[in-house]
Amino acid sequence: MTGRKLLLTVHLWLGLASAPFLAALGASGAILAFEDPLQEALNANLTRATGSGPVLTLAQLEQRLGQAHPGYHAVYAGLPSDDRHSVLLSLVSTGGPELDVFLDPHDGRVLGTPADERNWLQPIHRFHTHLVGGSAGRALLGWAGLGLMVLAVTGLMLWWPAKLVRVRGDGSRRRLYFDLHNTIGAFTWVFL
Repeated sequence: MTGRKLLLTVHLWLGLASAPFLAALGASGAILAFEDPLQEALNANLTRATGSGPVLTLAQLEQRLGQAHPGYHAVYAGLPSDDRHSVLLSLVSTGGPELDVFLDPHDGRVLGTPADERNWLQPIHRFHTHLVGGSAGRALLGWAGLGLMVLAVTGLMLWWPAKLVRVRGDGSRRRLYFDLHNTIGAFTWVFL
């Protein structure tokens, strides 16, 4: 068996073995690429400010919240990107539990707590990082990632002599798929 034939065989079999895992990672990763806007849409009641007027300072927000929760003081503030979003304040007191709340920055009104969040993307996040399989799933994904690296290197080695970066529509369907595979592989190689 020649070196090129061996490379092609390794590339094909490794591609077949890792394709289901890489497809699952790609699909879940595509969803997670929009995790922040999706989370914001799912939790609009907590993340979007509905008040009007000037934005209160952190001291004013802490003071207003302290009236409802005496003895608490702020230790962390998650500041929003603009005045249309809520502020997340973490409060502590001596001997009391930590209290995290989303506040409207205009009037200091409590919009809710992190316990009120709809976190429907968490299972997708777990799937993407562990295949919902704990350390075994994480190890399997590590091997799939290593397989992707080998696929990228062997693919580049197979592609380099001809450097095909074109898709011809006048050939057979098999030729079309081959051209697509080569072209997409060439353009995505750096990212993979």
